[in-house]
Amino acid sequence: MVETQTLKRQEFSGVKEAVKRRRSVKDLSHEEGISLSGIKGWGLTEVLNRADLVLSQLREEYRDWVTQKLKLLAGYLSGVKPDIVDETYEAGLHTTITQEFRTVSRDSREEASELDSPEYLKGVIIGYTVDFFRSLRLSQRLGVNPNTALAVARLSYHYNPTKLTQLVKRYPEINPGVINSAALGYPKNPEAFLDGFIANVARLAEDSRYKALNPGVINSAALGYPKNPEAFLDGFIANVARLAEDSRYAGLAQSIIDRAALSYPKNPEAYIKKVRAGKALAEISEVELGVVLPEEEILTPDQPTIGQ
Repeated sequence: MVETQTLKRQEFSGVKEAVKRRRSVKDLSHEEGISLSGIKGWGLTEVLNRADLVLSQLREEYRDWVTQKLKLLAGYLSGVKPDIVDETYEAGLHTTITQEFRTVSRDSREEASELDSPEYLKGVIIGYTVDFFRSLRLSQRLGVNPNTALAVARLSYHYNPTKLTQLVKRYPEINPGVINSAALGYPKNPEAFLDGFIANVARLAEDSRYKALNPGVINSAALGYPKNPEAFLDGFIANVARLAEDSRYAGLAQSIIDRAALSYPKNPEAYIKKVRAGKALAEISEVELGVVLPEEEILTPDQPTIGQ
């Protein structure tokens, strides 16, 4: 990763301008509804290749700064492989370059000639990197899971770093894990998803069919299956009842059965088999309950692909 060295005032000023311009293009991309999917085409491919070369030069130029900043995140990202950090950063950068290219060239391909300049690309890369790093630091302060924090930072082409803070302040009653899931699964309008989540939870909590359920299970249904949480809850109840009656699982802790039905709704037996083989956690915590999407379907049919 690269960003600013704070040793020279003129460099800091240049970074501020790079960040300001990057955010203005980001906003314009949202306003114009620029698509980031589809075939790259020759022009964009050439720009991406040039950006990779510029990135290599910047990494060498700012080697000391990179080392310093990685030390700040060392403890926080200790459980994440360095290759994953780099891959996530570069994936987000490529999406950023794509956004820049398609936004700048929306009226004419000639306008995209700016991206022929290494200095211009340097500004784009620095602007993205500043937001990527600040996003990670903010997630660190909020106690966000590091893997989730990386996924959110990758969305720096879409969000400014303060977005998570704004969502946390706007929805103080919602678990940060749910807010993170909204930011990841619905980057274009996480507020609409969170408003729907609140409404679904309130409605389901009043439904007599689900009065006996742990609130965390209801939260999981509203989070993972926003269009039809009832179907998930009905399946959860049926799975728990079926597993409880199965002689193979007599004496099995209720928490294991609940987690199997919650995290593996299509094949809860597979999860129980993993637990018995020592390959999966035996229980689900109250903190985790209602925050993590079912492991079978981290992105459900209700959700768009991240970054789309």
